[in-house]
Amino acid sequence: MDLHNQPRSSVDTEGYWQAAREGRLLFQRCRSCGEPVFHPRPACPYCLSDELDWEQSEGRGEIYSFTTQHIPLHQAEQAFEPRHLGIINLDEGFHMFAEIRTGSHADLRVGQRVTVWFDDRGDGVTLPKFEVAS
Repeated sequence: MDLHNQPRSSVDTEGYWQAAREGRLLFQRCRSCGEPVFHPRPACPYCLSDELDWEQSEGRGEIYSFTTQHIPLHQAEQAFEPRHLGIINLDEGFHMFAEIRTGSHADLRVGQRVTVWFDDRGDGVTLPKFEVAS
């Protein structure tokens, strides 16, 4: 297992990673100001309240921005194919950075609808990723 490519789990994020392993995308919502909060953290970045509840996202949104990565993250990735990475604006009002699965870079555009899917890497980590909605 290559720990350099492992997401770090903490007391604040373990609920998120456990839900991802179950095929669910979670985010937090502040009880004080009502704002959606993502990435998981101990306090609301808007009002600093520590009254955050977990909510399940429907996993639908649109591409806010994207790029294509042509260089592998690690030299051991012999069969590397370009990856499409983007910021996704989820319908619940938060943004997240994730990989986008599609046929080619030419198939992507800002504003395009996407849905979440979960990539079980087989090493105890499941990553939420997105694909162009049909």
